[in-house]
Amino acid sequence: MVTSTIISKPGNRRPNLPQPGSRPTQVSNYYKRGARGINIDADPEAIALFNQNRPDDCNVNIGVASAPGTLKFSRLDAISPVNTFSEATLKALLADKPWLRIMDQLDIPVLTIDQVVDAYCDGRYPDLVSIDAEGLDYDIIAAAAFRTRPKILCVETTSPAGNSETEMNELLKSKGFRKYVQMHANAIYIDQETVV
Repeated sequence: MVTSTIISKPGNRRPNLPQPGSRPTQVSNYYKRGARGINIDADPEAIALFNQNRPDDCNVNIGVASAPGTLKFSRLDAISPVNTFSEATLKALLADKPWLRIMDQLDIPVLTIDQVVDAYCDGRYPDLVSIDAEGLDYDIIAAAAFRTRPKILCVETTSPAGNSETEMNELLKSKGFRKYVQMHANAIYIDQETVV
């Protein structure tokens, strides 16, 4: 795993991190090695599984968006990786995969990523942050001040709603990150000051 290689460099032995690309039924290698972090998921069923499988993590049932408030969260099935707040992503998914159906829609409170860091990380970004917000990734990062920066940022760079990898690269460069590797729809960026 690329992120494991980056964070295992000298000085990065026991990172504070959310579990990247995690699903609530999996126990990541980071968790097994003693790393603890924050799992943010809008799906209450997913948070229940995080609480069961990762009791030492901070598991929070909220969403992340470009502004605080309440958004409609569309669930296509229980703990699906494509459940979304984004109407554009939802429409694109349903058009591309007509067998999918909306299971339900929940009103979920949302915070900005900076507000999450302030509330749950004492105002300091963890070493590794993974953002997979099914169509809202660009807007979430655009709204972030990054008063501190994570060493590693894993982000979904494309979405069914049409966000482009090039736009994400330019945005993250303007925020002080450089691209390390592209992995299908996700990419890993590192803080420009991080030595790899």
